Amino acid sequence: MRILVNRGGQQLGPFSLDELRAALGSGQISQQDLAWWDGAPAWVPVAQVPGISVVRPGVPSLPVSAENPAAGLATTSLVLGILSLLGLSCLAGIPAVICGHIALARQKRAGYTSNGLAIAGLVTGYAGTVLITILALLAAIAVPGFMRAKERSQLMTSMTHARQIVNACDMYQRTHSGEFPPSLDALGEFKPAAVVLTDPLAPEHGANGYWYSRPSRNASPDTVVVVSRGETRDGKRALGHKDGNASMGPFTFPPER
Repeated sequence: MRILVNRGGQQLGPFSLDELRAALGSGQISQQDLAWWDGAPAWVPVAQVPGISVVRPGVPSLPVSAENPAAGLATTSLVLGILSLLGLSCLAGIPAVICGHIALARQKRAGYTSNGLAIAGLVTGYAGTVLITILALLAAIAVPGFMRAKERSQLMTSMTHARQIVNACDMYQRTHSGEFPPSLDALGEFKPAAVVLTDPLAPEHGANGYWYSRPSRNASPDTVVVVSRGETRDGKRALGHKDGNASMGPFTFPPER
């Protein structure tokens, strides 16, 4: 094979493979110089000449191929980078960056001019990692706010239920000589629907979602009669008072007898 070398604009050769290896070993030419041989589509670095072994003083010869020495890693880096950028895999960005750097390092050691795959993998990998980080920060800020808003809505609904239950008890006592029912089950025709007896803060209790304490005739109007079994994260419950009003706040249940 007849090989021509372009070194700093000066054409050298032609060389045979053995002569080219000897010139590399003596330092007459370097692996970064451009080479062309019969049938080559374009000028490429000497290191990419098929069959060439790069000779370095004191270092064993390394066979160099015209093929990308890290094509697989470069492609893997690009695929992982695209996945991370699209949000299809939140863990793909970091591996994409690692594969990209390794691919570039191997190409550099082999004197191969990067074809852009590894660089594209690095760019998309870094971008995907930054994107996932931003989304995670936004989620960390938004989720607690959403949970607080949800709890607030549930608490307000629970207060409405507590008010309706107390009003049912009030209607009961108007037809029973001023006596409140002994239990919510004793409300009879005045008993609210199951959905009203279900506490949104503790739906697992079903229609037994509110604690009830029968007040005496002489109890003060603000006496707590109904309390939601569920509570918010800051300890607030829905409280229904004897006068038919509802409020929110902490409450300690008396010990069971």
